[in-house]
Amino acid sequence: MHNKPTHPGEPNNDHNAKGSYSEDDLAYFQKLILTKRSDVLSELYQLRQLLADAMERAGGYNPYKSYFCLSENPSHDQQKLYTNIIRQQKQLGLLDRALQRIATKRYGICKITGKRIPKERLESLLHTEVYVMNRIQRGL
Repeated sequence: MHNKPTHPGEPNNDHNAKGSYSEDDLAYFQKLILTKRSDVLSELYQLRQLLADAMERAGGYNPYKSYFCLSENPSHDQQKLYTNIIRQQKQLGLLDRALQRIATKRYGICKITGKRIPKERLESLLHTEVYVMNRIQRGL
């Protein structure tokens, strides 16, 4: 049974299909990822500015020391900013890897089963590599 093709962004119920998404679908997701990546970069810049300002007010706390090996005792707000910077850097890496999968036509393919991840799932979590139902079934 072959489902009719869907337009980019339109729900695709054929999550059992194997093979990559169409060029149009990949272009659609690439645009979404690039937009999200731009937002993350903007937020990362703002967080770094806030941290630099907070460090200057606190007398020069060094943000480049390992988070878990701080010799100073930064304020709680500085720790929260640094944690958010780390979180945004991780998000940026995940989005970059998703862009690499688009380039190799592996985007949207579950790394466990090799089946397509539903478009709705990809739209809600752009960097996902695993379909949640597969994770539940396998106890992951």
